[in-house]
Amino acid sequence: MDEYDDLPTSTPSRVSVKLPPPPLYVLPSSEDATHTLVDAWDARRAGPGRCSLPREDRRDVAAAVNSVHKARSTGALCKNRIHTLKKKHKIVKAKLRDSPWPFFARLNSLIGSAAVEPNPPPVTPHRRIPPAFPFPPSSIPVGPRSKRPAPAGLYFQPDFSAVATDAEEALGGLAEAIRRFGEIYERVETAKQRQMVEIEKQRMHFTKDLECHRMKLFVESQVQLEKIRCANLASQAKAG
Repeated sequence: MDEYDDLPTSTPSRVSVKLPPPPLYVLPSSEDATHTLVDAWDARRAGPGRCSLPREDRRDVAAAVNSVHKARSTGALCKNRIHTLKKKHKIVKAKLRDSPWPFFARLNSLIGSAAVEPNPPPVTPHRRIPPAFPFPPSSIPVGPRSKRPAPAGLYFQPDFSAVATDAEEALGGLAEAIRRFGEIYERVETAKQRQMVEIEKQRMHFTKDLECHRMKLFVESQVQLEKIRCANLASQAKAG
């Protein structure tokens, strides 16, 4: 009995490996995380007139939030959250001089008080003139109008800097692919030119050999014709 008879003869099926999902980058939306974000932003501002977060400081702010709250955040998420906080502060400040929002006073001190808007002129009450014929009462009841409250959630803005970085990387890869294609095309064209030159040499050599063979056959045929003519002349001379 052969020692390999007990081995399986069928080909093993391919084992599918399930890759782990990519890490999820999330900035916590709790008040503690937002306080940490505002503190890190305040510590890295260049001055009272500069309220934006530079690109070189976004990573430090994200690292501060991640170290305190054990989160997985990025500089782009922190920049978007700061932009959202400034936008909400502007909306709240336009409606109210003081707000119970926990970040209103802090952002007011960071961003600075906006220019005081002039008070609108007093509106003279308009005296309503009753119509000559009163309108009949409507039979359809109309309920009181309710004002829809403004959404209190945070607004997010897409990270255009990340999109620009991805576009630059894509263009760099496209340029590298075009360069490699040009090198391959140049090598193919060079090989084609060499092959055409070699074929032309072989054709010229074959034409030369063919012409020499044709001239040789022509000379031999002329010699044979001359011999036949001389033999005929000799036979005629003997006969005469």
